[in-house]
Amino acid sequence: MAGAHTTATTVATAAFIAAAALLAGYQLSTKLSARNLDASADENAAASGNDEDEALDREVDSDSDSDWDFESSKVKYADMYSYAHDDEDDSENEGDAAASKKDAAQAATSDSTATEEPQCYTEIEEVWDRSSYRYVRIKTSGKKNKSAATKAFYVHRRHVVTHGESDLRVNVRIELALMARILQALIPTEEKLYDSIPFVSARDLYAKIDAVEAWVAGNAQRAADARAASDSTEAAAVPTATAAASTSAEEKTVASATPAEFAEAHRAIAQLAKFLRTEFADLQAKYDRLIAQGLITYDLLWMLLHAGDMAWGNDAVYDRIQALRISRVRYVIPSASDQSPYFHVTGRTIEWSGTRFFPLTVQRAILKFGGTKPLAELALRPGAQMTPATRHHLITRGKMLEQYAGVQYVEYDGPLIWRQGHGCMQRIIKVPVTSRIMVDRASFERQNPDYDLKRPSTMESLDDAGIDVASGADGLALMGPFEDDEYLIMCPQFYGYAFGKKAWGEMLVEFIKPIQFAEHAYDQLVLDPATKDLVLGLVESHGKLHADLIQGKGRGLIFLLHGSPGQGKTLTAEVIAEHLQRPLISMGAGEMGTGPDKLEKRLQSLLTLAETWQAVLLLDEADVFMERRSTHEMYRNACVSIFLRLLERYQGILFLTTNRVGTFDEAFHSRLSLALRFADMDESARLVVWTQALDRLAASDSATAANWRDRINVSTMAHIPFNGRRINGIVRTAHALALRDKVVIDQTHFDTVIKRLQQFDKDVHLGVGDMSAGARRSSRRRKALRIGADDALLAEESSSESEDENVVEECIGGSCA
Repeated sequence: MAGAHTTATTVATAAFIAAAALLAGYQLSTKLSARNLDASADENAAASGNDEDEALDREVDSDSDSDWDFESSKVKYADMYSYAHDDEDDSENEGDAAASKKDAAQAATSDSTATEEPQCYTEIEEVWDRSSYRYVRIKTSGKKNKSAATKAFYVHRRHVVTHGESDLRVNVRIELALMARILQALIPTEEKLYDSIPFVSARDLYAKIDAVEAWVAGNAQRAADARAASDSTEAAAVPTATAAASTSAEEKTVASATPAEFAEAHRAIAQLAKFLRTEFADLQAKYDRLIAQGLITYDLLWMLLHAGDMAWGNDAVYDRIQALRISRVRYVIPSASDQSPYFHVTGRTIEWSGTRFFPLTVQRAILKFGGTKPLAELALRPGAQMTPATRHHLITRGKMLEQYAGVQYVEYDGPLIWRQGHGCMQRIIKVPVTSRIMVDRASFERQNPDYDLKRPSTMESLDDAGIDVASGADGLALMGPFEDDEYLIMCPQFYGYAFGKKAWGEMLVEFIKPIQFAEHAYDQLVLDPATKDLVLGLVESHGKLHADLIQGKGRGLIFLLHGSPGQGKTLTAEVIAEHLQRPLISMGAGEMGTGPDKLEKRLQSLLTLAETWQAVLLLDEADVFMERRSTHEMYRNACVSIFLRLLERYQGILFLTTNRVGTFDEAFHSRLSLALRFADMDESARLVVWTQALDRLAASDSATAANWRDRINVSTMAHIPFNGRRINGIVRTAHALALRDKVVIDQTHFDTVIKRLQQFDKDVHLGVGDMSAGARRSSRRRKALRIGADDALLAEESSSESEDENVVEECIGGSCA
């Protein structure tokens, strides 16, 4: 036993010395690196393979390999170094137990014909050496086949240490050019196959093993015919493939190859397929068992999600299902110790840029988890597990995105999403919106240049995503027609402006619907018939009117609406926009800014948007910027001058409202197309407004307001001098009272509301409420103390508190609204 032990120690020592000599040889001279491979092949391996592994090193902790030393690694990998003597002695040492087991598995799975053929690949064991900053070959494993003149591909088994744990990465370096080109056609999503000497992960190749095996089986007879033809002449053409065995891309690839070249490539791909099957046989069996139970483990995610396949999951920002086409998968170990490892998926969706559809690269991650996990709980799931209902929904949504792409005026009832900030500090703000919107990504970008918006890359095109494009007369990229799988991966959002919120943001496609315009809205406008005809004639003929002598001037249509509040000025602009079926941009003077620079920028932006969208623009309370200029107010004079200049060049329809027309600067008079005075409504006008308001209520809530004429006396209420805004407010409040009481609306509800409004008007007129209740009590207390009337004070306070309670009750009833 002692002798045996001494012999084993001597052998191990010799192995260590040989390994050290091997490293020294790599550091001193590159000549020794060609011991098993020719020098050029080894250098190509370093050039093509190290780039990938250096990138992988950057993904993990930068210090993860710092402790890896060739000397210290001897103990841990002594079994590897024990056979690293000399590549010429392969016949004496066939490799370790793992290599022997793999040879046995390959022999068991290979047919008799394959075993007679020369092996066209070599397996190489490598470890990372920090001192030389490169992978060092330990051993060329497997029996060396002397009959193979050249190798079609090499299998690199690279042992990497990350965070103290060893990880084995298996890569395939392809030397045979025709083999690489055929694999490109079979696996078009694998970008590394397009390198001059492809260096590809074996996992990525195994993900498409079915396609590779199908090609091998379908071209077996063709390869046999090619070998027979190559025996007679090298110039013979490659036999034509069967329809089932070839694709147009593959057929173009092999069309110029000689029979010998095709036979060689077929043999290499067949051996590659068998190697991959043997290499991943155990993992495949484990994967199949888990999938049958609806489970998966973290280390097998790469077998579930493949490059080129469809995947889907819930988008955290939009809270909607989003599908994508996978372009790359990888495991990532972050450098920060407090961050969890994750499975990183890079994919592509299709988004609208404002002028064309473009492929958008997106990133998704599945955090590392222990044990098994149900497939249904994964953040990203394979497309094969998508239900027919989900697929139909996503395709329908994609078609809606195509339908509403461009500049569209539509109705929206959903969340308005705004991204505030960038990167990890970004906040997502969501506001519910029920409003008409304008879908317009191009204007969104102009108005929000700093927004975190995904834009098409100048290096990308729709051709990159396999989508056909055509050039239209306008020079823009046009889509079309899309396939269902392309509709499936379209993004769920649009970019636009919500008129009701006066805000920009992202809106979800599925909540968009066409606008149902009120066709008879203009007929219900309470205005003098002659005036209504004049206004209608002007707006309908806009654009056909005689232009100014100077180009670009005099094409605008500017209305000034003046009068007391609540007489229909704003309503007139709204009704005109509804009649023309155009959007209405409404902006108050307080939203425009007061400084000249801010005013010019804001007003110019509004005018540009109105012209782009052919919208009706309403500037409410515009007298702030139209007031007469003076010699001592420089800033206000500048604002008025800017306002005058921009209005002169405006070519759209603009409504200005004010109740201070007497303070206007005279320069505005000549710039107005029409000025309309809205006098206080008389009793007949109020009767029309009352009737219209109740008819609209009955149309929206027939259960509460049906046959309202039998219960409500509008003639009596029309005597009261309320303006139109107050009449509509009274109807809404009375409706709310009826809904609370769960009864039909009647005159008592209106009497209650009107009584409180009249009391409020009286209080405002008398100044009641200008002093707080506490202040009034303090005043009365001081007065009582001066006259010594304590009893009177207490009685008065009690009366005052009763009055205050009545005031509060009136406010609750709606008079203070």
